[in-house]
Amino acid sequence: MTTQGMAVREGVSPERCDQDIAAAQHKARSLKNIVDSQGLSVRIGASEHLKVEAWLTIAAGYGYSPRIAWSRPLPEGGYEAHAELVDSMGTVIGAGEAECGTAGDDNWLDKPAFQQRSMAQTRATVRACRNKLAWVVILAGYSPTPAEEMAAERRAEGRNANPVFFCQEHQMEWFKRGNMKNHAHPIEGKG
Repeated sequence: MTTQGMAVREGVSPERCDQDIAAAQHKARSLKNIVDSQGLSVRIGASEHLKVEAWLTIAAGYGYSPRIAWSRPLPEGGYEAHAELVDSMGTVIGAGEAECGTAGDDNWLDKPAFQQRSMAQTRATVRACRNKLAWVVILAGYSPTPAEEMAAERRAEGRNANPVFFCQEHQMEWFKRGNMKNHAHPIEGKG
């Protein structure tokens, strides 16, 4: 049975649901180890957001691969893209669309067309993965909102494209080195 193009499993027993969750928790722990060891997440506010590489890793762990169905320029500027998530048989099991270089996407407005198209494809890919696998990412303790979708929030927190934290109160950049758990900056006269 399908509803709006999504497969629906009927009659899943509580036991089967528990098995699926236990398997997902195991994969989530593996994902967390990979993300933490390779720095594949970005802290924004109080949440950790996964980068595209982490989303691709968890998709591969479920036997899924993303593919770009199309990308095209928009009449008002920028690009849009549509990505599909497929299983090992090539069956579409999820999809996502995204834009880049459009109104409100200030960091990308003046970028070359090839960069805008590439980011639209990246965002669509992540969206397709997120639409199918957010529940596993949540089990791993991460925000289900991909890092690539957080550009506006980064600017609001004083980050630039690199990304760098900036303390508005003290007009100074934050830093994080070595084993520091949080960002910090010196305060004049306090060391």
